[in-house]
Amino acid sequence: MERVFMDEWEGFVPGRWSRTSINLRDFIHLNYKLYEGDESFLEGPTEATKQLWDQVMDLSE
Repeated sequence: MERVFMDEWEGFVPGRWSRTSINLRDFIHLNYKLYEGDESFLEGPTEATKQLWDQVMDLSE
C-alpha cells in the first residue's frame, strides 16, 4: 500500500521517515539541500519588532 502525502509534504523525498515512524535523521539526510545564495531573501524587521527592541534596550540600561 502506497502512502499518499498531504500537499504540505509535496516535494520532499520519501524515506523511512515517511513510512514507518518519526525519523528526523532520515528526513534531513534525504531532503537537505545546501543554500549557496546570499541574504537577499531576508526582510528587515517589522515596525513592531523595532518598537519591542527599543523597549528591550531601554530596560537593559
